[in-house]
Amino acid sequence: MLALQLDGEGKEARGPSARVKAELAKLPKMSETILEFAKPLLDLTPTKPPTLEDMKTAVMLANMAWNYPIQGDPRRKDVGAAKLRRLVEEWRDTAAPEVRRLMDDLMHVRVTKYAHDPRIAIVEVIEAAPDEVRISATAALLPDLP
Repeated sequence: MLALQLDGEGKEARGPSARVKAELAKLPKMSETILEFAKPLLDLTPTKPPTLEDMKTAVMLANMAWNYPIQGDPRRKDVGAAKLRRLVEEWRDTAAPEVRRLMDDLMHVRVTKYAHDPRIAIVEVIEAAPDEVRISATAALLPDLP
């Protein structure tokens, strides 16, 4: 059985106001949020508990579904946003229909249940010991849309 550690909570923002900092401080750790958000994917893994590879895949997909509605917004013109939009479009072309539906559902959950959370996440699943994984997550804020 894999033991789980949650880690990495840098709430990075470019010049956030005191009000924004106070609101961010009220949010749960990014690693906890992503783990909760990834639960529907983790529930589908063939082994219980999930293997390290299954955990990495589920968390990577959850990370993509978490960031896409904010970072992939077509009004964002930066290179990172364009790259993410291309990556998601290419991925959708090759993903199984049931996985595409689940990802669409997760993106919907992101903009409804988690709409109050402005953070994007940079997440990594790390093998900390033979039967232990650590989820390291860093949160960031993107500049406001024009």
